[in-house]
Formats: sequence, structure tokens, C-alpha cells
Amino acid sequence: MSKIPPNIRIAQLAKMLLDGQCLEKHALAAQFNVDEKTIRRDFAALAVLGTTKTSAGTVMTNPLHKQVAQLADLGGLSEYQRLRRLALERVELDKHSETVRQRQLEKHRAFVDSITDVAKPKAAQTLEQDKRFIALFDAIERRQTLSFSYRRSDGQKKHYEGVQPYFIRRYESAYYVVCFHQEIIKPFRLEGLERLVVGACFPLVPEVLSRIQARDTIYFGKTTPAKIWVANDAIHYFERKQLLPNQQSGFVTFRGGYIIDCAYSAEVEILPIIKHWLPRIKVLAPKALRDALMDDLQRYLAEPQLEPAASWSPKEKAVS
Repeated sequence: MSKIPPNIRIAQLAKMLLDGQCLEKHALAAQFNVDEKTIRRDFAALAVLGTTKTSAGTVMTNPLHKQVAQLADLGGLSEYQRLRRLALERVELDKHSETVRQRQLEKHRAFVDSITDVAKPKAAQTLEQDKRFIALFDAIERRQTLSFSYRRSDGQKKHYEGVQPYFIRRYESAYYVVCFHQEIIKPFRLEGLERLVVGACFPLVPEVLSRIQARDTIYFGKTTPAKIWVANDAIHYFERKQLLPNQQSGFVTFRGGYIIDCAYSAEVEILPIIKHWLPRIKVLAPKALRDALMDDLQRYLAEPQLEPAASWSPKEKAVS
């Protein structure tokens, strides 16, 4: 058998695939009087139709390309080329969609700390599906002001107008939108936002954004220096990781422990850490922070204590 033009050969192979035949390269090489490498190249050209290589040979498995059945005669090659072009365009469209998705993730990283691996499920809520998150992200990207009612953790509510959102920060297993409002950088917990309304555009202040991104916190007020004493048997934890806000290196030995210099913007930023490490930690300065710690401890000790769990009956345990 004399050789036939490659385009006609490929059209015939496509027709065989559409007829449900299993194509075997050895037999086809003999049938078309070509070598097996040529048949493999033909298979590569036909792969766009959705072919699969099995132990018996190559078969067509993609039902989306059954339109190629119009290749009943040799003149049908133009239809094959049209469908091949459409299939290639679909592949390019898929690549474009993936590129758009990656760009969207890059935008998230520009304005958001992390949107995965949150220990607190209620705070996570698959953020990319949370309408508030989507609205906030769009407002940050477009530099638009926000108006909303804010429900604080103690249940109190307050309405805010003209708030400028800059960044979404994950802090203590929750998400906060860090904003600039009345010349102050303020954090707002995502779960506390209600009746969110996007407003007019505002000019970006680079210094504000730099301050927010430079510090891994939600507190940005004026910092107060503090000196904290840590016992010898606990200091290695502070050496391995910066546990105190703005913790400085170069600890000074002092009376069976070490003095650590740090700075905080709000007492709530540092007091929970100090309470966690009691009694292996003490506040040396400032006096206001030491007094606040003592007030909290005295208030706790003054409160009526619950009876030990051992005295509870099984019924009471079940109810609780």
C-alpha cells in the first residue's frame, strides 16, 4: 500500500476512534505503510480528542468530542481541525482560569495574613465563602471606606462610619480587619461586624500600611516599655520564641532568673501571657502594669469559688 498524506491518515484514525475501535500502533504502521514513530506522533495529535492508552491499544474516552463523527469521509479533516482548535482553546481557558485563581490568592496574601489552618472553626468559617470577608477584601483592594455596627466580645454594640480598612489579620485564632479611623489604627473582629456597608474611596496612607505590616499584632497604640522577670527554669521558652510583645534579645541575669525588656500597646496584649506563666514570671516595671495584674488576681481570689468537681453527683455532671 502506498503512503497517503498525513492529514488524510490522521482523519481516518480519528474516524476509527469515533467508531469505537481500539487502535494498535503495530497494525496501523503496516496498514498505512509508515513506521511506528509516525503512528505515535499521530496519536499525540489525536490526544486532544480525549484518548486513553490501554494494554490493547489506544481508545477514545472523551464523550465531549463525539462531534468528530462528521469525519465520515476524507473531506471531514477540516471538521477535525476545527474541533481540535476548540479543544486547544478550552485547554488554554482552563490554564487562564488557574492563572486567575493564583493571582487572586496572591492578592489575598497582600492584604490577609493567613486564611487556612485556623484552630477556632467559628472564626474560620471558610473565609473565602464568608460574605463579610469578600466585602472586606474588595473594600481593601479598592480602598473604600466602611460603615458598620460592631459587636464587641462583651456584647456591647457601637456604630462606626468612614472607617478605612487596610489589612485582615489573624490573631489569637480569630480574624480582625485592621483599620484607620479618626487618626488611630484600630482592629475589628470579623465576627463582630454587622450591617456592613461599603462607601466612597479613600487615599492610601503608606505609613499606616507599613506600620500594620511591620508588626504581627492588632494593637498599634503608643507602646509602653516593660521589664519582666522570668525564672531560670522557664527562660528557655522565651529564648526559643518571642512570647512577649516586642520582646528584646539580650536577657540580663537577676536574682535566680532573667530580666526581659519588651513593650506593649495595651494591657490586654501582655497580661494574658504573664498570667499564663505565673508563678515563674513577675512584672518589675511599669508599676501600672503590675497593679493591673494584682487587681485581676485579687478580684479572682475574692470571687466565690465553685465546689470541687469530686463532690458533684453523676447526675449533675451529666447536666453540665
